[in-house]
Amino acid sequence: MIVITDEILERIARDLKDNGIRTQDLHDNLLDHICCILEAELHDLSEFEKKYPEIRSRFYKQNFVELEKETQQLLIFKNYYAMKKTMIISGSLTSTFFVLGAFLKYFHLPGAGAALVLGIVFFSFLFLPLMVTLKMKESTSNRDKIILILGLLTGIIASMSVLFKLMWWPGANIMWRISLFSLLLVFLPAYFFSGFRNPISKVNTIVTTILLLAGGGMLFSLTAFTTVNSPSVAIDMIEENVSTTMQAIHAQNESISKALAARQIPMYADSPEIQKELMTTNAILKDLQSFKTGLIARVENIPVEQADVMQIENLTNSNNSPLVKSILANDQELSLATLFEKINHYNTNLSGKPAIQKLTSNEKLFSNTQLHFVVHSLNQLIYQAEVNRQALLNFQLGTLEKQS
Repeated sequence: MIVITDEILERIARDLKDNGIRTQDLHDNLLDHICCILEAELHDLSEFEKKYPEIRSRFYKQNFVELEKETQQLLIFKNYYAMKKTMIISGSLTSTFFVLGAFLKYFHLPGAGAALVLGIVFFSFLFLPLMVTLKMKESTSNRDKIILILGLLTGIIASMSVLFKLMWWPGANIMWRISLFSLLLVFLPAYFFSGFRNPISKVNTIVTTILLLAGGGMLFSLTAFTTVNSPSVAIDMIEENVSTTMQAIHAQNESISKALAARQIPMYADSPEIQKELMTTNAILKDLQSFKTGLIARVENIPVEQADVMQIENLTNSNNSPLVKSILANDQELSLATLFEKINHYNTNLSGKPAIQKLTSNEKLFSNTQLHFVVHSLNQLIYQAEVNRQALLNFQLGTLEKQS
């Protein structure tokens, strides 16, 4: 084994500095390693000029500057591996909470909302920021860093809009539109033109852009740009058919009542049970209509007379769920408990002759406390009661016709 001379030592040290090695510890370690290899592999100092280029090339892929940059990144970014591990864990938790929340929501089981909210929070404020931060540390181009920040902001706004939508908080639609426009008009063009110029990433950039554009386009086509709440629109369309049918049944019932009154025969004089059921059906109809009118008047802050004739499509589309929920839970006259007590009392007193149906008394009917949905549920109950009333009136009319 030969001994490296001071002259060779100084030459190697100067070569390291000339090739971008500025960190003293890295410089000293490289110098020590190179000298050790030279002492082990050289048989004579005359072989230095031939052997040195081959030995120094073992420490890098292109040049020594790579080592300096990696060292600086590790010094500045000491928690790289901890952040990478945290990112993977948060991503796993995000996926778990999303799958669990979707499963619970599909089967109407408790905990769905909490799981989905946790999934969105982990995704927006832990996984996405960590992923973008790590990518930015790996990137040397300021343009790529700006694109990553745009993607981060777009992703956070989009996920927050989903969270606000799930929680019925105001501002969900606005955030969704902002994220959609940001994706299609800002992030995608910047990402495409940046990656397209690089021959290495050109194909991947084109494929990724097509996928994002297709997904964004489909989401764009599903986005309503009117101020109308889309679920409320669906309810209004259903209500239009229900209301038409209910009005027709009500008109028929009034016609039958007039026909019976014209005969001047006491209704159900020979059947006290039927007479009682008709009276209780009329009473529950009145209670249901009064309940609906009172609720609309309270929530919309309008007179009872105006609320009595207001159609469901004319209700405002503001987020009134908290107010409706509070009224249904706490108001003595407009509480669901009072309503269900009256419905259950009505159902208990039905004799089953003629074949009339019990009214639905399931609390799930009022699980959505938006005013549109609650009024729709009340109209369904009113429709059921009108059908029962028609059955009772037809039974009496048929009996009279047989007697005549």
